[in-house]
Amino acid sequence: MKNDEEIREKVRLAVTSSFKAISFDVNKKQVDIDNALKNFNFIDSEKFKFENDFSKLRARSDSEALKVKYSDLSILDKNKPKNSAQNNLYNISEKIRYELIGSKKYNGVKQNLKKFYLDEKINIIAKNLSKEKEITTEQAFEIYMLKKFLDFNLEHHISQKFTNLENKFDKKINSCKNFLKENISNQEIYNKKFSEIISEIELNDTENLQDKDKKDDLENKDN
Repeated sequence: MKNDEEIREKVRLAVTSSFKAISFDVNKKQVDIDNALKNFNFIDSEKFKFENDFSKLRARSDSEALKVKYSDLSILDKNKPKNSAQNNLYNISEKIRYELIGSKKYNGVKQNLKKFYLDEKINIIAKNLSKEKEITTEQAFEIYMLKKFLDFNLEHHISQKFTNLENKFDKKINSCKNFLKENISNQEIYNKKFSEIISEIELNDTENLQDKDKKDDLENKDN
């Protein structure tokens, strides 16, 4: 319908404007910002539902814009762990880093990300856990980082589901948390330290493959 197309176009323009405003940096080449924007998947025109999808779209756009502005791929690659399972956690730690910087600087970004994580992502995990699904290591680590670094309050029943993994992460991260937060704007220091920490967390390729199977299963159930 024409009206739906007009709404989607207005949404695209609004999100594009916000993306450019957040990602703008005098030290960044405009072409890099334009390319990131071009590669960002804004709207599935056939499935877009304004009330539900606009909130998710804003959060995803904000996160991608913060990545463009604050994350240097060369630094990220230089410090990444060699183990594939650990590297997945390392990438999550970097995502939380630039989202934390953006949340501190822009209250609107903070609210968008909080709504997305609490209303969407964590609720989906909680729904699957209620069906006796096991939480994956990656999911547990992302929730752990949201709880410890972005200070998102989780419902008790969700926290209970990954107590063992949380304790494993705490043993390696908790003593360094203040140091990491103090250096949140220094990607070199933050990435290097997190790489060292994550390399000490006992994960193996078998566990990683099991996590991938669980994650794929959960995603298939949600589709």
